[in-house]
Amino acid sequence: MTLAFLTPGPRGSSKRENDDMCGLLRPAACGALEGTGSTALVSCFEQAQRDTAAISKLAWHAAWFAAESRCLNSGWRAEKHRAAWVAVQRELSSFLGATTARAIGQLTLSASWHAANTRRLVLTHASRDAAAMDAATAAVAAASDADVALAVRRVATHAAWHAANVRTWLWRDAARDFSAYEQASVSLAFHLEQWLLTLMPAHNEDSRAETASHATHASLASLICSSVCFEVRRMLPFRKLWSAPAAPLRVEDFKRADVQRGSCTAATLSSVSESSLSVSSGSVAADEGIVNGASSEAKGVNPESSASDLAAEDCLLDGVTQSWRLVELEAQALGALHPSPLQTPTAPFLVAAFETVAILETLGGAVAPFCADIRRSVDKLRQAAAALSVVTMEQMVDVDLQRGDADADAGTAQEGSSTLALIWLDRSLRMIAEMIRQLSINPKISFRECILRGYNTALRRHHSKLAQRLIGAGIWGAPSRKHFISLLSADAAHVEAMLAQLRLCFVPVVKRLHAFLVLRNLETRDAFD
Repeated sequence: MTLAFLTPGPRGSSKRENDDMCGLLRPAACGALEGTGSTALVSCFEQAQRDTAAISKLAWHAAWFAAESRCLNSGWRAEKHRAAWVAVQRELSSFLGATTARAIGQLTLSASWHAANTRRLVLTHASRDAAAMDAATAAVAAASDADVALAVRRVATHAAWHAANVRTWLWRDAARDFSAYEQASVSLAFHLEQWLLTLMPAHNEDSRAETASHATHASLASLICSSVCFEVRRMLPFRKLWSAPAAPLRVEDFKRADVQRGSCTAATLSSVSESSLSVSSGSVAADEGIVNGASSEAKGVNPESSASDLAAEDCLLDGVTQSWRLVELEAQALGALHPSPLQTPTAPFLVAAFETVAILETLGGAVAPFCADIRRSVDKLRQAAAALSVVTMEQMVDVDLQRGDADADAGTAQEGSSTLALIWLDRSLRMIAEMIRQLSINPKISFRECILRGYNTALRRHHSKLAQRLIGAGIWGAPSRKHFISLLSADAAHVEAMLAQLRLCFVPVVKRLHAFLVLRNLETRDAFD
């Protein structure tokens, strides 16, 4: 039995170089273990290595399949990861058996969809995915071992949140998640090796006893750390994001006493919601664009890119534009089901509003209070939407009107109500939308003037005279148009093109929501209309 290294090496390295690196690990591992006098122990170690590599890669592709599926215009990437996931699961079936592999596959998918839906604020689906994750964890525990099941769950969870955070530009969280994913993979290898030892024939009691020694444990942990960390790091698309190395791993970190038990429900595989997994286990061949399962980087992205490099290659406006397009698409889908004026779907709207703040955050701390206000409003509306189970923002306002939290006759909303939060969020978004519109249609005017026109249109009349003077002074300190565009991307032409696209999908949504608030007598018309 040989060690199975299932992922390609870093770009620019040849297959022979990768095989040579793997060859350095194999004799070191087997030689150290053969020194204990147990061939069965060597076999368990090799199986743990092989199975961990496959499970880690399965979780990786599931995570990126879900994350890319939640991004507009990323369907081809999602399909590649789906095909790779199916191929790896087939391989895992030959290692661990169909039942165990199927349970592990469902656990990786439910964890991935839970993270992707939570990050995108699709909370109803996220709660369903959490239940599916518990059921799948119980199924893995029934097919293998409780410690193995929890270790697989940790690998899947950290991989899922890493992908979800990368796709929403939360680089620091993504770095922590990858470090945790790496450590969870090492922990999984250790628990797999321990589980495989329990399956050894009864006449190998002497071999089992050998593994109880601290020296043997330390040797195993060290070797597993070396090879598994080497394995999972080769799947990392953005290596320079992780500036702080992971803390040294010790055997004590993996022992049963230190494993925090999860709340697994006693459920079978049949109880796992098929709709939450969203992947067919039918015959799907791996795409030729993935060589033994490529990592999740987009075509043409340098795997050595840093966060600033990625901002240059993937313009910040790209993701924001995709989010507002998704709002419009879901609004049209709702309109097809319920013939009426188009309404604003809650979940994608709040996600888009949250991500739009990133445009202003490029300006630094001067706009931090304004950005924090927007995020607080989004968070309040998210909680209200979950509590009321409303599908659109318009429904949320109507519920407040019925409960008396807002008064259409007086044109007011109570302090602390979700309607008041929406009114202020609408004003802030109209300011940003007008700024984007001016940047797009007036390429000759300064960035300072674009901000000022947006502020005068949406917010100025709602502020006191003192606040107007202070904000006006702050606006005069805004950077030049050229510098602002350089903050969004190194490709100025691409930024100009994306500004036009963002205007076409952002402005109509904000206008439609503002028109509804005007219709309910909660706002008044302004120059933006």
